[in-house]
Amino acid sequence: MQSARLERCLNHWAAQLMLILLTGLHCSVYMLGSSGVPKFLQTKQAFLLVVTGFPLATLTILECVVKFMSQAGVPWQLSSWKRYFIPMFHKLEAWFILAMLYQTSVMALCLRYSCFDGDESEVGSSMKATVLVLFAHRVLRAWCIWCGISVQATLLIRNEPCPKLWWQEHEMEARRYKQQLEVRLMHFVDRPFFQSLGILSVAIWWALSILARRADLVDLHWYFSRVPAMGIIVFLMLEFSVRCYAQGNERFFVPLLHKFETFFLVAGLLMIFWRFWYYERIQEGTASFAPRDSWVAALLLMYRFLRALGIHFKVSAIEGSQGVFDSQARKMFLARFGDIVLVAPQNIEIQLAGRIEVHVEKAQLKPEALRNLHLPVTVQGGLVEGLHVKYSAA
Repeated sequence: MQSARLERCLNHWAAQLMLILLTGLHCSVYMLGSSGVPKFLQTKQAFLLVVTGFPLATLTILECVVKFMSQAGVPWQLSSWKRYFIPMFHKLEAWFILAMLYQTSVMALCLRYSCFDGDESEVGSSMKATVLVLFAHRVLRAWCIWCGISVQATLLIRNEPCPKLWWQEHEMEARRYKQQLEVRLMHFVDRPFFQSLGILSVAIWWALSILARRADLVDLHWYFSRVPAMGIIVFLMLEFSVRCYAQGNERFFVPLLHKFETFFLVAGLLMIFWRFWYYERIQEGTASFAPRDSWVAALLLMYRFLRALGIHFKVSAIEGSQGVFDSQARKMFLARFGDIVLVAPQNIEIQLAGRIEVHVEKAQLKPEALRNLHLPVTVQGGLVEGLHVKYSAA
């Protein structure tokens, strides 16, 4: 209970604003740079980094510990760690925290060598990476708080199936859902024009990068590789954020296809951002890791292929679809029996485990299918609360 109250206090907008301001102050010291600066100023810069970084690190550690104990339990139990990492956003946050620890240690060594040994080769690049990681972590924390992502909320989403609704209720909910701004944006981006534009932008960027590199046009390679990379990064991040928010944040990761999409997207964005951020060192041949343009293009084109696959087969976390097969099986059922029944897609469950099992809930019989029945009474319609069919090929 005490940890839950502390978590609510730390999640308050005033506390988060203070952490954002501390992060901005700390990063502004990084932005002072160290190349060409006298050593006594570099020593002052290192002192300012310690002064601004100590309260930021203390509050960040306190925030992580309080959140962990509030949502998972005591940290010395293995079951608590398994419980805490159930949400996908907590896994992403853990990677950012590890990156912050790594960059903090690297930055401390770089400043030490810069201030006392005069070695300034690594300071600029380490500063860029540290600023990036710090702000990315703050953005992710703000997103989690704004969307109410927690272990308890994720367990409710995963354990509670999609609500079973009658057809009229399903239509009302579908209309209400489609009127939301984020859903309209998602459907707007899912149009064939924008999806084709995404594929063409990656292909054109790849072709121009190869052409400029083979022709030894360094200046053109900067424009063809670095400038379009910024646009691709922004477009992909906005597209993913809109889709994730429109489909329930953590619920978005329920379909297996969405998990594969996330993997290829994150890998592609990391590589393209690495090439964008460390462009000068890659060109000079001094970068510790230099991903090729073909790697980036392959990952992003695979992501676009999976996106097109999901759009074509209408894979959606809102309708309880687990993947392409689940969505296609429901589509085949509705194509076969759609003239007889009206049923919401999430009310249909089809399983293949040695035999075919079909489970349908809250189906409504169409009046047209009952008109020509030779019965002593006139049937105007019908309601099926539940129907379970097992079929074995043997």
